[in-house]
This record gives sequence, structure tokens and C-alpha cells, in this order.
Amino acid sequence: MGLNESYPSMNLDKHLNELGRAQAAAWKTMCQTYGYFVFGFERFEPLFKGNQNPAEIKDFQYAYADNIMGTDKYGPQAPTLITSCAEDGSFMSVTPAADMRKLVQRYRDLGTKVTYVPAKCDDTELITNTYRWTTDLFGMQTIDWIDAKLKKGASPAAAFTRDSHTTSDASRHWSPRPAHGASRPSATRRCSTSCVSSSALTSIFLEFRVPA
Repeated sequence: MGLNESYPSMNLDKHLNELGRAQAAAWKTMCQTYGYFVFGFERFEPLFKGNQNPAEIKDFQYAYADNIMGTDKYGPQAPTLITSCAEDGSFMSVTPAADMRKLVQRYRDLGTKVTYVPAKCDDTELITNTYRWTTDLFGMQTIDWIDAKLKKGASPAAAFTRDSHTTSDASRHWSPRPAHGASRPSATRRCSTSCVSSSALTSIFLEFRVPA
């Protein structure tokens, strides 16, 4: 649903069945947090016509391709913080840990100042240290970095990403999407804090405007 807002030619409603459209309508009326805990482990296929997997729907592919992080010839120009589950051993994992580490290295190779703070969110941590697991899930392990940056002022962007599987490069993520095939506007629209939901297990992308 988040992608469809920027890529209306995906025609999400056309692909959803009656149940899917009803859930989509409900999502649009609430903060994603409520739906997260209700629909967090629901499969996508029963919501789509013909029991389709949305990862394989042809009309969606160009939006997915346009939102693969780290594929541009440039990286974020501001200091960037990336956090994600350190390992894949968690039911909360969305992005493979190895993919996130590759992104970190890719941005560093492009000259971005990247701080990588992996989260302790594996299932063993949930059982043995529930407090740590919960606070890491909400990004508390990043507070020292954010606090240090915000003390310097409140302008241009560093990025905070957690388990993002449908987000584009931090330097251009909130650019308005032109009609398919048209050139992208040079101005970038940014949100001070934003929450992007692709559906069930959600992607979260927060931006903080801090100086270099």
C-alpha cells in the first residue's frame, strides 16, 4: 500500500480481491501499529485475485526495481545510521542480514559515512533477554547516535532504516514519483519521521535531519 501511493500505476486495487480491498480500506484509516499486531503474520496470497503472490505480479516489478537500495552511483551525502537484525534467526526479520551488511559496505565504498548498529532481535534473545529484544526492536540501540547528531542542529538528512525491504536510497526515498517513464523531479520531498508499511510485516524508514 505504501508503494502504491507513490506508484499509482501499480493499480493495487485491481489486483486485490474483496477481502484484500476491505483490509486495505481499513489500513488507510489507522496508524500502521494497530494493524501490525493484528495482521503481522497473515499471508499475502489470500488477499489477491487468483491467490497471486504480490512479489510476482508483473505490474509491481518496476516499483520494486526502483526501490532497491544501494544501486545508484551515489550514496547518501549525510552521515547515515543503518540498523537491522544482526542475524536471520528471528521471526521479526524481513531483510536478510547479509543484504544489509552488503548495503553498509556499498555505501561506504561510495564515500558515505555509515554507522552500522545491528539489533539483537533473534529468538534466543527474545527468551533470555526480553527487555533488550523489545527495546532493540523499537530502535533504542540507536538513541546515542541520534542524540549526538541532533545536538549539532536540525538540518539535512541522515537515515535510519530497520528491516526495509521496499525502500530506495536514503538520499532519494521520498522523491515524488513521476508518471512511469517520465523524469524524476530534482527536488526531494522528505519527512522528518515517516513510517512505511508494505503490509503485514512492515518496513520502517525514519529520517532525521542532522548536519554532517
